[in-house]
Amino acid sequence: IQLVGYPMESLFINFDDLEFFIRIRKCGKIGLCRDALIRKNPMNYSQNMKALKEYYAYRNLTLIDRIHGNNPFVRHLRPLLYFVRAILKRIITLRFKNLWLILIAFYDGYFLTLDRKILQNRFGRLLD
Repeated sequence: IQLVGYPMESLFINFDDLEFFIRIRKCGKIGLCRDALIRKNPMNYSQNMKALKEYYAYRNLTLIDRIHGNNPFVRHLRPLLYFVRAILKRIITLRFKNLWLILIAFYDGYFLTLDRKILQNRFGRLLD
């Protein structure tokens, strides 16, 4: 913790553990605990929460590539590929609801928008 700090709170919901692991890996060797168990309680998300979770998934994955990408392809092109894939998937399946979330998620991830006030203005009570 002294070397890498704590997980980024602004990445909550999706990929906060991945970003934390990347920082740990950069500091040296990582140990393995073969007997560890992960217990996850299944949750029923409302439609609003599903949309918000999708926003954070796209934003955080893009942001992690922008921050930790080892080469220009990973930092610049791979986030664009995530975006294009997400848009094409929506077009092919004719699911246009919340398409704006993908656009905003890509923008926020690419330009490293982590400001909770900006997000609060966009999503209102969903973040409370």
